[in-house]
Amino acid sequence: MGIRPEDVLLGTPGRADAWASEGTAILVEPNGPLRTVHVDLGDEVVLLSCRPDERPDLHSRVSLWALPENIHWFSGPEGLRAGTAAGLGLTAAAMAGAV
Repeated sequence: MGIRPEDVLLGTPGRADAWASEGTAILVEPNGPLRTVHVDLGDEVVLLSCRPDERPDLHSRVSLWALPENIHWFSGPEGLRAGTAAGLGLTAAAMAGAV
């Protein structure tokens, strides 16, 4: 599973079919007009881009989510792109354990 940092959003999911998770903000980097936030989910670290006024405090718990059409799935030992979660018909429950 792969999600571009600009497609990961802070807060409560805006749709029932969205992927959602919670983690700890472990690094906040200035990146031009945006901030890149590294969020530790336990097994993985997810990056997201946000505006400076959205920036979470370092070591704070954050909720994040992404739309299924922005989540890319890969398969096989070669890691070939299989499609988006929306295109593959994956539900929020099916995405819940994936990062």
